[in-house]
Amino acid sequence: MIDERELLRLVQGITADDLHVWIRNRWVRAEREGGAYLFSAMEVARVRLIHEMRHDLGVEEETLPLVLSLVDQLYATRAELHRLMDALARQPRDVRDLVLGPLRGPLGGGRPEGEE
Repeated sequence: MIDERELLRLVQGITADDLHVWIRNRWVRAEREGGAYLFSAMEVARVRLIHEMRHDLGVEEETLPLVLSLVDQLYATRAELHRLMDALARQPRDVRDLVLGPLRGPLGGGRPEGEE
């Protein structure tokens, strides 16, 4: 966890006012400890993303909640896919082949059947 001052040093180009608005809008989560904000590594990455979208890509403030929601959904889907793949990897080979069989071949992005 890092504090607000360190975050502002790491992510140059944002102000404390920017950060406080993002916290109030719930675009960034911060923990409070003794009146100070603390940020996880994930939230630091999110601050960088918001800064890039706002300043480098020109995403309007009104559009940002939608974009962040879509990014959150994408990350959640990716995490779920990783959990499913980990569970599948623990299954016997015949079960894995049964599940992954339809994904192999030209349209599934894998190798065609019989090709190793």
